Amino acid sequence: MLSSSTAAPLWTDLVRSVAAELDQRIGVVVGLFGLVSLIVYVVLVVVTIVSVSRSPLGGGEQALWVLLALFFQPLSVLLWFATGKTVAYLQARPIPATQASMSQPSDQPPPTGPPQGSS
Repeated sequence: MLSSSTAAPLWTDLVRSVAAELDQRIGVVVGLFGLVSLIVYVVLVVVTIVSVSRSPLGGGEQALWVLLALFFQPLSVLLWFATGKTVAYLQARPIPATQASMSQPSDQPPPTGPPQGSS
């Protein structure tokens, strides 16, 4: 039989070796997570800059959005794709003639009485 004095060093050696192996695996996982996060960050910045540069915004507004995308990640990317892109394209789109005539007040008063052609 093993005495308790010889069993203790075996137990501690086993725990130390398992802990060392676990530390290595955790280090690899954390490193891979950091690498994937960096790749996602770079892709988001590039996609945002390309999207801003293709938008119909003026030069100053484009420069502002690009600077925001570079320095205030990820909030600026979320804001661009949630609001900025939509607003930029809505501002650049011309209003169709039918909507423009409906939205402008006319000089004639609205018609009153029954519609014409009914008996």
